Amino acid sequence: MTGVDAVAVAAADWFALRPVAARTWLVAEPGHVNCFLVEGDERAVLVDTGLGLADVHAAARSLTDRPILAVNSHGHDDHRGGNWLFRDVAAHPLATPAVTAPVPAERLTAYLTVAREQYAAYARLRADDERFFHLLTEETTPRPLPPSADAWTVPAGPAPVALADGERIDLGGRELTVLHTPGHSPDSLCLFDERDGQLFAGDTLITGDFWVHMPDAEVDVFAATLRSLASRLAGSVRDIYPAHTLRYRVGPDFLRRTADAFEAVAAGKAPGRPGTDLLRRPALRHDFADFSILRPLGVETAAAASAAAAVSAEEGAQAEEGAPAELAAIDPALGAAFAAYERALMAGDVATQQASFSTGADVVRVDGDGPLVGPSALAAYRAARPTPGPRRLRALHVVRSPGETVVTVSTNERLGPDGRIVGLSTQTQVWARTDDGWRVIAACVSPMSDGNLSGAPVAGASWAGVPSADPPGMEPPEGRR
Repeated sequence: MTGVDAVAVAAADWFALRPVAARTWLVAEPGHVNCFLVEGDERAVLVDTGLGLADVHAAARSLTDRPILAVNSHGHDDHRGGNWLFRDVAAHPLATPAVTAPVPAERLTAYLTVAREQYAAYARLRADDERFFHLLTEETTPRPLPPSADAWTVPAGPAPVALADGERIDLGGRELTVLHTPGHSPDSLCLFDERDGQLFAGDTLITGDFWVHMPDAEVDVFAATLRSLASRLAGSVRDIYPAHTLRYRVGPDFLRRTADAFEAVAAGKAPGRPGTDLLRRPALRHDFADFSILRPLGVETAAAASAAAAVSAEEGAQAEEGAPAELAAIDPALGAAFAAYERALMAGDVATQQASFSTGADVVRVDGDGPLVGPSALAAYRAARPTPGPRRLRALHVVRSPGETVVTVSTNERLGPDGRIVGLSTQTQVWARTDDGWRVIAACVSPMSDGNLSGAPVAGASWAGVPSADPPGMEPPEGRR
């Protein structure tokens, strides 16, 4: 089938069009795909062509009279659906096999099922939004699917012009730089308007679920790409335009935070939990504040295994430098585990900190900002916080239960650069003997009144193996540490 007869929905009934900057428009299929039209003096670029349910060419043509080049951020179905409506298409060369083939009907049928679920969920949300929140706008309102959507097809598109990393697309008075950004897929790319600081990110940056659980995605490659992108664009990007969810624009800090998160996941420092993706396929979910990273179920990184092995080795030591005698008397492995955690905390060794805590779903850490429950919450917090400054043990109280748990209540001194005591805090930990060794199952950190800072430290106390008289740097005094 050719021509607009293959389009299931009229453009005016499907797309939300909105200017987001000078000569730049959002061309949204709300709740599905965010495409963007970027206009120069001589021609325009449409970043992605969406699902192909409606005539995206007509939607873009309503905004500009310049010749339009359609650029695919990658070759996945929901980014090339309207390619066949354009004469001029460009993409990374690895996308060519996908974008020049029709989309199988079974994949379209599966997506329609999810789209109908989404619209039903939106209808429920709309009622609450109108009553309480008033957040939804015209461009964030999903459109209903007409009965003709069942006839939806996505024909093969034209062969794209190959784009290379660093290549510049001249629009006349405006340029877009091609950035090859593999990770979500080998053919992924972004377009960067250096003059205006606009990054059109495709699926390289997502304000929802990062799909890294599919066969062509690689978390290590993704992590390296995002760190490189953050370094390459530092100080020059102002607005990021992702291709999915109702948040179609975010600030430059989002790039840094996602780079940090991917590095934590790749290094085994952010444990995940079993879950599903949008299509209800199983995935391991690594949840962060405003996005999630999805990976295949059952994956384990060498870094995580190494960290756990390091903790086990420490616990097996019969004598551990810095291990409190009270704990070593109960079990040398407990003393070793306590000392290993303290060293990891001071050194910023997040993997060992995480491995020192239980992996049970009810593990909890509490401070003045409230409780963090579960390994994922603890991992995300640790990955984001700065390395604490030096401290030393002032006093330790140990409560041994009749069973296999030990409670430690320690008073710690925060030290300034000159070695003087600048603050006090208490740390309560519940240690349990597990099949994997001693692990913390609950912890609470509380600041103390600074009324008396003159107490003498415990004899022989040290900071991460460094004599207490010569500590490095200073711990942040406020907030979670």
